[in-house]
Amino acid sequence: MEHIHVHLVVLEDGANVTVPAGIGVGRPWGVDPDGFVSTGSCFAWIHTHDTTGVVHIAGPEEKSFNLGQLFSVWGHPITADSAFEFNGPVAVLVNGVRTSGDPREVELANFFNIVVELGKPPATPPAPNYNFSSTRR
Repeated sequence: MEHIHVHLVVLEDGANVTVPAGIGVGRPWGVDPDGFVSTGSCFAWIHTHDTTGVVHIAGPEEKSFNLGQLFSVWGHPITADSAFEFNGPVAVLVNGVRTSGDPREVELANFFNIVVELGKPPATPPAPNYNFSSTRR
């Protein structure tokens, strides 16, 4: 079984947009006291358990996934000039490096730190790396 973790940060004009718990998890949920969604009626291969921005990708076989698939499971389209209710420039950074091309095609690989910037970038660039050591399975 494959199980990888990706960290996602979404910023709109430099302000943090919370990546919610329970993306890709069917209700009803079992939620631990710390807000971790530990059970659900089903889990998509791409899902979140909490609001840390850590995205879990778990499946029975090794397969590649991309940012467009994550946003589809989340229920929000993403293009080079829109995401959520935002219309304007969309930039994607992977481990601190700005990507080019279609944001939907950005690969989700183990321990990638992905930042989606909607509009103006923040005054202080986000950290290029994320500490996954406290990530729960």
